[in-house]
Amino acid sequence: MTRRRLGYLVWGVAFVIVVVPELLAAVPLTESQLPFPTISRTVGHLEAIDPAWEILPTVLIVLFMYALFRAPQNAVDPHDSDDERPALRAFVGNAAICTLAIVGVTIWAFLHWPDQVVNGHKLPNFYVAYCLYGAIFVAFVVLPTYTELRAEQHPYPSLVRTVVNFEQWLADDTRVRKGLAWVVGFLIVWGMVFLLLHLTLYPFPNITRVLNHTELTCDGRVATRWHPGCVVGR
Repeated sequence: MTRRRLGYLVWGVAFVIVVVPELLAAVPLTESQLPFPTISRTVGHLEAIDPAWEILPTVLIVLFMYALFRAPQNAVDPHDSDDERPALRAFVGNAAICTLAIVGVTIWAFLHWPDQVVNGHKLPNFYVAYCLYGAIFVAFVVLPTYTELRAEQHPYPSLVRTVVNFEQWLADDTRVRKGLAWVVGFLIVWGMVFLLLHLTLYPFPNITRVLNHTELTCDGRVATRWHPGCVVGR
């Protein structure tokens, strides 16, 4: 396995670990059975407690875009090698340990702060969410990034370099048009920035409806001003 492909594996696993709890917590059927809300709702809760938390997502946005701007655009990673099997085995072992640790922290948090039910409705358990998402962020975002930055020649490339590698790999494939490769790279970067904006301005993009209190609405939906039965700011 090459260094480039190992980067796909490392950051692909990190993506799955981050997204799976978010998707499960976003579906009402599964969310009612889980002891934690979504990442966005958890961050929105923190921002409601202290607006200073809004700084963190904006830092991540600028950090990602700045790293992308500074990423080398050459077609071949100068540190790419043909055999990264020792690094692959090390990553698999570390990923398994980190996953078990995250599960253990989440179970401990749930036992320490059990769910609260009011009038038959389960309240969001933000304490469990803090532990779960905090552990995921440290294990699968902070640590891989830190170890990659600390070493001059690391077994796998950074997240930004992996995105560039993936787009260039598509562009070099004769079966894929370069325009399509650009679109794929654009969608990946746009998705990351959109997610961070969603965390900063939760519940973005619905934040505009929250802020526009005086917009004419009917049953919570924006309506034309000549629609009968509507009131302003309801």
